[in-house]
Amino acid sequence: MNRRPAGRVALPLVAAVVLAACSQRPSTDDFFPLQPGLRWNYEVHEHSAVTDARRELSIRNLGAETREDRRYTRRLASDGNEYWLEVVDGRLQRSGLRTAIDREPRLDITPLTVLKMPPEVGQAWEIETWPYILERIEPFRERFSQDRSKRVEMRMQVTALDAMVEVPAGRFENCLRLDGEAVLNVLADARIGASEVPITQTEWYAPGVGLVLLEREEKLDTLQIVGGKVRMQLLSFED
Repeated sequence: MNRRPAGRVALPLVAAVVLAACSQRPSTDDFFPLQPGLRWNYEVHEHSAVTDARRELSIRNLGAETREDRRYTRRLASDGNEYWLEVVDGRLQRSGLRTAIDREPRLDITPLTVLKMPPEVGQAWEIETWPYILERIEPFRERFSQDRSKRVEMRMQVTALDAMVEVPAGRFENCLRLDGEAVLNVLADARIGASEVPITQTEWYAPGVGLVLLEREEKLDTLQIVGGKVRMQLLSFED
């Protein structure tokens, strides 16, 4: 069944979650559903001085799996990546990744916190991030997304639990909003030395649905290296 937000098409599950939020604090499960069979379809738009590309990305929940007394929930993306999630010490975290060429998942040395539970305005944590769209254009083109030396810490913070956002999948209210900030230093031009690349990322999660919109900007514009923007918006949600 194709899911649409309240106000356009009736959604019993979403409506129940929203009503429950009036009497109690929302849980992580409200904003990051883990039930098997759920499926999300997104459009990913990358835009910079040298790039203007759109592609679709789908993600679906697989079943849970237990290994060495740890229970993981698996999510498979259409690019072949399978993400292993678990709830530990009051937070939802990504604990492992299996790519299309891996037989077994590679567990993270430092798991990446996705959300704390229950989420509250003002909560903050650090995650490791890397460039999504930043790339060298002279003397040859090269994306920095696979360069481990370009990894930095990003500070994520819950800034709202009542945000509204509109995407192709519809209009969503009572969303959780996360804002992230980081600074990456790169040698963008041998003549001027190192340059700072401010990175900002904002994510919106709708109750009962999950991630509906992500916007990221990596600000840099030199003769050799340019940044840009990435927008990932929900096209449809199915259960």
